[in-house]
Amino acid sequence: MRWYYVKPHAAVSQYYLVTAAVIIAVCGSARSDTTGGPSFSPVDITVYYESLCGDSIQFVRNQLVPAYRDIGSFFTVNYIPYGKATHGKYVSNGVEKWHFTCQHGPQECYGNKAQACGINDILTNPERTKKQQDLVNFVGCVMQARNPSTAVPQCLQTIGMDTQHVSLVENCISSVAGDELLAAYGDKTLALQPSLSFVPTITVDKVYSQEDQMGALRNLTATVCKHIPEYNKPLNCSG
Repeated sequence: MRWYYVKPHAAVSQYYLVTAAVIIAVCGSARSDTTGGPSFSPVDITVYYESLCGDSIQFVRNQLVPAYRDIGSFFTVNYIPYGKATHGKYVSNGVEKWHFTCQHGPQECYGNKAQACGINDILTNPERTKKQQDLVNFVGCVMQARNPSTAVPQCLQTIGMDTQHVSLVENCISSVAGDELLAAYGDKTLALQPSLSFVPTITVDKVYSQEDQMGALRNLTATVCKHIPEYNKPLNCSG
């Protein structure tokens, strides 16, 4: 058998060149972000805390708020306001109701529920386009207040919530809807492995480690930086 080389038509050659270029471009964009390195997802920080816990207040004030100011675009925060509480249902006049017991008393249960309602309103409000920033500002405001258990309505106004949404949150706090939100946070807390023994407890990318826990309490920025790939570390991670 004799093989013959047939020169491709110019248009066909051009087609293959263009196709190859498209394939290279598509493959390249799938592997990189704006820095030119592989794609990167923000570090997930979840905080299990209590509204009247001194250690929780100090962590939010001295670590979380400053860290978000420094490298906020590199991590997300999930807030779980429950801590070392318990919850269960009882029947009153034929109606099931939730009952909560909190480490620092009924006022803390009220404060936890108030924050749960505020957090829920921010997350579900389509008008709020910068939800992470709103959450950090909101919880930061509450935990820096003279009385965090009653600061939620004022702090919602501070971050720019209109009176309608403030009223919705206040209604949530005094209704079964707030109880359901707090109970759901309780279920998440009770599902934590290993079981919560210190408040606040901080997980990184949904995983608890003693090293990250202690690191976050001392220097949250450095702890987040440790989980950011080298190619994507911001300048604030070099300090």
